[in-house]
Amino acid sequence: MSELKRNFPPTALERKNSTETSFSQRVKDGTIKCDLKSVHSVANTMLLELNGLAARSLILQHKLIEVIKVAPRFVSEYLQVDFEQKTRERWQESIFRHVSVTHNFALLPIDEQNENIGENHKNIAKIKRKAITQ
Repeated sequence: MSELKRNFPPTALERKNSTETSFSQRVKDGTIKCDLKSVHSVANTMLLELNGLAARSLILQHKLIEVIKVAPRFVSEYLQVDFEQKTRERWQESIFRHVSVTHNFALLPIDEQNENIGENHKNIAKIKRKAITQ
């Protein structure tokens, strides 16, 4: 009968204590009561914990929506600054500033390379453009 009884939402002190230790540690310490021999009991307790987390995140989402309704410009500017800072940090990781000079734009093998392949492309493009315009 005690397994079916729903617990009340945790108090602030209980939430503080629950974030400091893991689920398995709280089960081991006896903070969370469940039958450790029954897989279903442990699974139901885990689901109850996940449900509580989902409820708290939903409450936070609604509070965020209320804050956005009250001060949309401030929230937008704050999030934009944070986004731009994170974007700059990621750009530094993925953009390389080393320039490699090449005249081989077609990436042909070395034996087929022509010294003036860039100039040849320009000349062929000019000829094609003249043919299209005539």
